[in-house]
Formats: sequence, structure tokens, C-alpha cells
Amino acid sequence: MRVLVVEDEPEMRTMLRDGLREHGHTVAVASDGQDGLSLATEYEFDLILLDVLLPQVNGYSIATALRSQPSTSRQQPFILMLTACDAEDQVIQGLDCGADDYLTKPFSFVELLARMQATTRPRTLLRAGVPNLELDPFKQNAYRDGKPIALTPTEFRLLECLVRAAGRIVPRAALIESVWGRGHAASSGNVDTLVNALRTKIDLPFPTAGTMVQLGLSQSGGLLGGSGNFQRADLEGHFYAPIGTLGSSPSANVKFVLGFSTRSGFVFGNSPFFEQLFTLGGTQFFIPLRGYDEGSITPFGFDPNASAQINPNAFGKAFFSMTGELGMRVSQMLYLSTFFDAGNVWSRPAQWDPTRLFRGAGVGAAVISPLGPLGIDYAYGFDRVDVSGRPAPGWKLHFKLGNFF
Repeated sequence: MRVLVVEDEPEMRTMLRDGLREHGHTVAVASDGQDGLSLATEYEFDLILLDVLLPQVNGYSIATALRSQPSTSRQQPFILMLTACDAEDQVIQGLDCGADDYLTKPFSFVELLARMQATTRPRTLLRAGVPNLELDPFKQNAYRDGKPIALTPTEFRLLECLVRAAGRIVPRAALIESVWGRGHAASSGNVDTLVNALRTKIDLPFPTAGTMVQLGLSQSGGLLGGSGNFQRADLEGHFYAPIGTLGSSPSANVKFVLGFSTRSGFVFGNSPFFEQLFTLGGTQFFIPLRGYDEGSITPFGFDPNASAQINPNAFGKAFFSMTGELGMRVSQMLYLSTFFDAGNVWSRPAQWDPTRLFRGAGVGAAVISPLGPLGIDYAYGFDRVDVSGRPAPGWKLHFKLGNFF
């Protein structure tokens, strides 16, 4: 077992370290609360033996900080408070802060070993109607197909409430009370937002429901001072709606989904360090537009020579792209889709016109491999032209390595 001992008394710290190592445990030690919190955050431990009265940061604060962190691929450690604070209110405070067990000094080393052994016993997992979804309420971890799902504490409380309902309808008022507490001013909109985020996280990397919206702003000069005159805005939205399943719901693994994604960006002024411009086409290097070569969509139209060399004038200060798709999520490892893409790029933001777009459509497949996400798309570019400017629509095969979301 990987154990972290956070103890400021040198003799006690040495006794615990040496005794635990003699019993085959891997032990790290910290002599104050700040070092203990840093080690617990940076490294993964199965158990933390935590004193309360520590220099810099006390044990209550350390337990609270560790339990407030979102779930990640790392397991939550078992926290055993080992302290001379033996008053009833102190024990209750320690457990309320996130400690799993509490042992007061002086203590028997044999009893400590027994309590440590108890932490390794199998715990009952909650199983949901969603295939291969499991919850560990004790450690507040969620798993899909045996892999941890990164959830915030609020998202975990919502998921636990829904799983314990076992398919029964849970009123919104009951959800709000379970997740935020009685008397909280959370609204139905808060519940909807949290449910959508939860659905998307559970089904990643191929979401089947939910919404994700992002907005990015960059600024140089202006209100920030200095002589710069650069501003950049990036907007992105992904919207997914389930439309059916293959098999008996809710145990069906195969899900059908309608998806819509849109992106847009604008650059004003000049970047103080390097040009930040946009171009479209392909799937691997630039803003994706399937059915066209990498960097072939320019402010001056389609460039039929982009497959050999990308034109330096292919970049603009504004773009818009969108994708509509009908997808079939076969499993967490395989996603099939038919799609329609459209997009364009313009020299200046004032020229932005989403009614003049290059169009593409096709079919695609995405898999999760040991190398990471892999995608293949076969798309038809409707608005391709030849070197003479005559219409020359055609098919294009695309490969992509990297995240799809």
C-alpha cells in the first residue's frame, strides 16, 4: 500500500515510517501541512495518515482540500486522522472534513494495521441502468467500462441521486435538495445545465446528449495599456440530442444521435508577436472542412493547388464553420456518422457572411486506439473547382489523429 504520513512530531513520524515499511508498505513522509498537501496533490496514495495540529496547514484543511478536488483518473485516497484531538466535536469535525476514519493518540500499532487492512476490503459499488456505469459512493468515484470519469463533487452528487432512484422519476425539487442542499436557490436551469454536462461526460469521447459552449477572448493594448491594438474572439458550440437506441433501453449500447457544431472566429488589429489568422480545409492541421484539401479554402475562394502547396494568402481574419451529423455510437470505442459540413474564411471581419459557404458531405468512422483517437472520413466537396475555375466537385479521403471533441 502507498502511504503518506503527515506528522510534525519527529519521533512519531519515524516510528510510523519504519513500522509501516517493515510491513511491506511504501511510505512517504511530510513534517508540515503544506508539504503534506503538496505531496498528496502531486502523487497518488492509497492511504494518508494525517495529524490535525500541523504547522502551516492543519489536517482539517488538508482533508477538505483533497475531498473538494474533482474526480480524475486518480483514485481518492483513504484518509485516516491520527491525532491527540480526542474531543467528540473534534472527531465529528474531522469526519465532516472528509476523513474516512479517526484514531486518537496514544494508539496501538496493531490496531492501526487492522484499520489499514480494513480499507482494502471490497466496497459495494452502485450500478446504474446505463451499461457498465458504476459508482463508488465511499470514494465518490464514477467508472464507465472500468475507467474513471472526471466529475466535480456536484456532478457526482447528482449522478448518485439519479442512480439510487433506479429509474424512478425524481422531482426537480428533490434533485436540488440532494445536490445543493435544502433551502438553496438553485433553479431548474441549474439542474438542466448539470444534467447536460453529466450526460456528455458519461458518454465521452462520443457524446450522445448535452451541450458545450466555449468563448475565448484575447486582447493586447486598449484597456490593458500599451501600444497594441489586437483583439481576437473565438466562439464554439456543440449540441447533441439522442434520437433512439438499438436494443432494449436502457441497456442498449448502440445509440443514435443528432449533432450540430458551429465555430467562428474574428481577429481585429495586428498581433504583437505573430500573425493569428484562420484558414479552412481538411481535418488535421487547420479548421476542419471535409471534402476539401488542407488549407484550400481561402478568402479568394477554393484553391485547387493547395494539395501541392498552401498559398500564403489562404489565411484570413474571420471564419465560420458548421457541421450537422447523424451519428451512431456503437460503443465507447467506435462511432459512425454521416455528416454535412459548411464553412468559409474572409480577409476581414466586416466581410463575414454565413450565407456564402463551401459545402461538403460524407460518412465517417472514429475509433479509440492505443495511439489515441483515430478518425477516417470520406467526403464529397460540392464547391471544388479546377485550375480554370470550372466546377469540379469530387470526393476526398481524410485521416485524423487526435481528439474529436
